[in-house]
Amino acid sequence: MRWTFRREESPVVKKVDDAEVITPAMRRHINKARKESKQGETKVCRNKVEMQKYFDSL
Repeated sequence: MRWTFRREESPVVKKVDDAEVITPAMRRHINKARKESKQGETKVCRNKVEMQKYFDSL
């Protein structure tokens, strides 16, 4: 018996083509988030314990 699986496309992610899937607007958002992270303006949780402590503090 051979098993086959059909891969369904996500409704959230639209694949434009293989060469370019990140739009310029998305790239700006990513760059802004990286900049804020480097400047210490965001909270970074590196594991689930840090994440839980963060949520408990809210």
